[in-house]
Amino acid sequence: MSMDLEISHGKRSTTINIKLTGVDDLIAKLNQIDKGFRCEAGRKMVGAGAFIINGETQVNINETFSSNNVAGLKDSVKTIISTDKPEARVEIQKIYARIQEFGGTIEPVKAKALHWEQDGKDIFAKSVTLPPRPYFRPAIENNEDKIVKAMSDAADVYLRSV
Repeated sequence: MSMDLEISHGKRSTTINIKLTGVDDLIAKLNQIDKGFRCEAGRKMVGAGAFIINGETQVNINETFSSNNVAGLKDSVKTIISTDKPEARVEIQKIYARIQEFGGTIEPVKAKALHWEQDGKDIFAKSVTLPPRPYFRPAIENNEDKIVKAMSDAADVYLRSV
């Protein structure tokens, strides 16, 4: 079973495709659900998994970044569940989310230098290289069992009603 996760801002996005392992039982459960409810059950299942990823991403943001810098990034983590098919996305909607996750070099686009204030002093630089500080991918990689369990529990609700 695979899920697409997205770090996006407007037209710029990075999609991370993950493949969950050990989901044979989960797929078997979905196949036991009445065909008329499979799409609804599938939405609930992927939604349950996506909400785990959302919560764990926010925990990782708190642990990875200083308390002065977490609110904007953490508040931009959104879970979007399709209304007509079994799809869910977890998106981080800040423009700087991707560079924080993967690292990279920032250079000025319209100015001669980058500028920010730090400890009451003006700082200027021609470029800044940020190391990778993953918070999104570990939310998935370190919680695969929890994600699959949430999805399985959502399927069980439909199996009990059969």
